[in-house]
Amino acid sequence: MWDLRQKPIRPCYTASSSRGHVMVCFSPDDHYLLVSAVNNEVRQLLAVDGGLHLKFEIASTGSSQNYTRLYYMNGRDYIISGSCDEHVVCICCAQTGRRLRDISLEWLRFYVCAIFEG
Repeated sequence: MWDLRQKPIRPCYTASSSRGHVMVCFSPDDHYLLVSAVNNEVRQLLAVDGGLHLKFEIASTGSSQNYTRLYYMNGRDYIISGSCDEHVVCICCAQTGRRLRDISLEWLRFYVCAIFEG
């Protein structure tokens, strides 16, 4: 995180993950950063100092190609997370980290295959 008002420009803080970040997004109120990395590593950090607020317990698949993406839903009440090697998306509570629901997208894969295979 950088404060571009400060000269010279230096990071205010840095955050790392075990296999590299895939994406970062701010909460709608700018209090938190939602950070995803490879293989379902998902964390919510405090935007002010980068401190860990929550670590979401989403099971690892062991794949180094399982890129995880996530977004806030309903303001900052929930997050939705999905990975490229899995056919489910997870919905978690953004305040507690509790996993609320998994939604299978298996039907979508068959539907798309049927359209393209004609």
